[in-house]
Amino acid sequence: MQNRQTLLFDCDGVLYPLSQLPTQDIVAAMKETYRQDLGLSGEEQQKISAETRQTNRLGMFNYIKAMCEYKNYDFEQFCSQMAERIDYGNIAYNRNLARVIFHVAKHYNIGILTNNSRAHVAKVFEHAFGKSLEETEANGVKIFDITATEENGVFWRKQPEGLALICRRNGYQPAQTTLFDDAPANIESAHQIGMQGVLINEQMSLQKALMPFLKIRDKSFER
Repeated sequence: MQNRQTLLFDCDGVLYPLSQLPTQDIVAAMKETYRQDLGLSGEEQQKISAETRQTNRLGMFNYIKAMCEYKNYDFEQFCSQMAERIDYGNIAYNRNLARVIFHVAKHYNIGILTNNSRAHVAKVFEHAFGKSLEETEANGVKIFDITATEENGVFWRKQPEGLALICRRNGYQPAQTTLFDDAPANIESAHQIGMQGVLINEQMSLQKALMPFLKIRDKSFER
């Protein structure tokens, strides 16, 4: 299977539009979780934030990781508690996109590559596709959450280092790998290591972008 082409899909803004779950709602859940569950003071938060920036541990989940280490709190538990505080109710069920993804997975290596947590992806799949992560993975779709990019204690996210790490650990060839993402910076990171990139936006949905990858033309996919 490793000589197949690989298609990697971002989660937020790609599997569903951000209008259905704005990023600020996710950030608000993070803040509520570290205030309620970790009990960090404002001074402690500022100290940890400064330390992560100084050591180039950038991004929300490097910050969460550092806070959990500071308080000796389980990182996965934090992510689960954070996901429980997010309202996923506005994410619309998208049967056609689910059908397209699972069809394409029969012919390509497919992965969901997110800078968020596995607990978050599980909630998104439950609402958008009516599937559990176990069902999703049984249908050939791998889940690469933020922890999949960890090396030397740092989450490298969708930077060139993080994308190269995903390819190296899974036997993917960058030249045979395409990233579908809604952030131009992530598409640029993909290009830097020789991957292809497809920018997802209002004009180019993931379902539309996947049409050329369908092995069997089925007009029902395009509805």
